[in-house]
Amino acid sequence: MEQEKQPLRGQDIDAPQDVIELDGKRYPIRFDNTTFRVAEDVYELEYKRNLNFADIAAQLSAAKLGALMAIFYGALVAGGADMTWTEFSRAFKLTSIPGVRAKLAQGVADALPCAEAGEESAP
Repeated sequence: MEQEKQPLRGQDIDAPQDVIELDGKRYPIRFDNTTFRVAEDVYELEYKRNLNFADIAAQLSAAKLGALMAIFYGALVAGGADMTWTEFSRAFKLTSIPGVRAKLAQGVADALPCAEAGEESAP
């Protein structure tokens, strides 16, 4: 009896992983739910603004540096780095990541689950 093939779901795939270079050292970064949660925390604790991830993503699309830094710090924490926001913000430069905009867009896109067959995507 042949097993029925199940559709691949977002939760079945490991979060995308990449690297970032800060002060000459390479760190693993992951784009997953922890990334987005930490980015929300950065906005609340460091920027004194209470934004959800959808609002942060809108700021990303407007190429706001604060959003970019919050997401990459979240990805750094999700990747297992033990670094404070202060250490990160001192070391982070746009040149830390070759093709920063393309990597961020791809990482976020890969982290989001695909709509299941027959489901309509949310607006």
